[in-house]
Amino acid sequence: MSSAMNGGQWPQVRKAQVANFKDTSNLCQLCLKEAGTLQHRAHCIGIRPEGGWPKPPKAAELVRTKLSEDRARLLDTRALLTVRVPAPVARQDGHFEWLRAPDLNNPAIDEATWYFDGSMLDGKVDLLRATGFGIAITSSGGDLLGTARGTPPQWCSTAAAAEAWALLEVLRLSPSPPRMRTDCLSLVKTAKQGAEAALAPSRQLGRIWVCIANILVGDLTTLERTNLLV
Repeated sequence: MSSAMNGGQWPQVRKAQVANFKDTSNLCQLCLKEAGTLQHRAHCIGIRPEGGWPKPPKAAELVRTKLSEDRARLLDTRALLTVRVPAPVARQDGHFEWLRAPDLNNPAIDEATWYFDGSMLDGKVDLLRATGFGIAITSSGGDLLGTARGTPPQWCSTAAAAEAWALLEVLRLSPSPPRMRTDCLSLVKTAKQGAEAALAPSRQLGRIWVCIANILVGDLTTLERTNLLV
């Protein structure tokens, strides 16, 4: 495959054009019926399996219909496909929006539980890496009171950073620390260790925990000690 992609395999038509090879026939040496081009390989009777080559999946065929003739030929003959992928817009500041804003005058909000989660997409490619978070607020009876979503700043480039930023946003949105639920155990462990450990120079997320600590007046352990963050 690697040899075919970088042009290391010459079809008979190209080989016949080199005088030193002393091979003037441009016919495919397997079927001797058609010119030996890269395109001919796809239907040459000398290598075509009984019943023909497998057809591509429907999803792949849909992509193929959007390709230009040159790009489709490159895909067929060299197994190469180039696509343009939009990179995320650089964000200096985080973005937040309510999808369903809660009624802060509703007494149920005082006993509500705030669920939040952060995630990352395309983490293997730095230029395409994107992080985001979501928040859902439910009453003690299970009624949905509010939902929100957002994106942290560009420097929050990991899933763990997105989780920590989501925690920060929840604390910013609530007059006092609410009941919170997360699937990120490291947040609970960091809060339990306290501000001194969370803000240590070796902490990659110390920049976020500084903001969290300011909201909590320096007492991070209250989140875990009072079972607010579970």
